[in-house]
Amino acid sequence: MLKAVIFDCDGTLVNSVSFFHAAHSYAAEQHGGTVPTFEQFHAVAITGMPLHEMYELLQPGKDHEAMLAANGEYVRAHMMEMKSFSHLQETLQELIAMGLTVGLVTGGTHQVHDILDHHKVKGHFSSIVHAGRIQKSKPDPEGFLLAAQECNVLPSEAIMVGDTIADIGAGKNGHALATIGVTHGVSTRKQLEDGGADYVVDSLDEVLTLVKKLIVR
Repeated sequence: MLKAVIFDCDGTLVNSVSFFHAAHSYAAEQHGGTVPTFEQFHAVAITGMPLHEMYELLQPGKDHEAMLAANGEYVRAHMMEMKSFSHLQETLQELIAMGLTVGLVTGGTHQVHDILDHHKVKGHFSSIVHAGRIQKSKPDPEGFLLAAQECNVLPSEAIMVGDTIADIGAGKNGHALATIGVTHGVSTRKQLEDGGADYVVDSLDEVLTLVKKLIVR
């Protein structure tokens, strides 16, 4: 029985790839790093790895802690520029109205709380798991399992929704009821299908439509 829907954040709920490329570029410029092209950044973002690992990969030998701090400064200063995907609030509100619990698992930092606050949706989540709360990143299921626990459901009673194969892998490895890939983030339909997604949709309102069908089943 479906009882919860657990979402990734970046690329799934908020359209943040270009935004975080700009944040990474700012941090690199501030601390003597190499500014990656958007294509280079996208190739790393598509893996779903947490932010600190992205800096370790793209900025070898640099002061990653200082860069992470600068990244945070940029996010706080420019957060108003980050856009959510269409139907974010309506999707979350309707899921909750249907009696479902909503959780979130992200490879981002604790600043996800500020991002969700900015978009006025933080209160919808019964669990918010960021990279600082877990030891292993997606596709390891640790974050998904913690979110399911905090949503007070079994992993097999939850759906995992994300825009990367790492999100899909976290759900699969955690024995989720189903996994849904969303194409409006960093991955293509084929990449998500090849990554094992049970369903692939193009938008949040399509996630909602699909969940309604799954409940009926």
